[in-house]
Amino acid sequence: QSMALRLGKPVHLQHEHRDVTAVALASKQTLIATGGIVGRITLWESSEGTELMTLSGAHEDDCRINTLAFNNDGSVLASGGEDSKIVLWDLADLGAKIRFRMLEGHGPLVPIMCLAFSASTSLLCSG
Repeated sequence: QSMALRLGKPVHLQHEHRDVTAVALASKQTLIATGGIVGRITLWESSEGTELMTLSGAHEDDCRINTLAFNNDGSVLASGGEDSKIVLWDLADLGAKIRFRMLEGHGPLVPIMCLAFSASTSLLCSG
């Protein structure tokens, strides 16, 4: 179970899997993303903690998600994990099928531990 605070009031996120290993809050504070040990990411509506959707199919099924980061306007979510993949999820239209693309550059067996977008959203840093 994860918890977010909104104006001092906790919002409980009833996560399908107990182990949440990464969390990110969109700058507009309308979306929360959580990742866990099974290669999936869950998107939540932040005010009530309502689950919106699960993102899957890009990371390996047994991959631990180590880090999540939203770009400045919340339209892109980057995820990184133990499978050495950085995945960019296009969240511009949550009503449509969510598309993603993978970035390469980290070597095999090098887990992605941290991600951060620049304020202009044109640069993504990883480590």
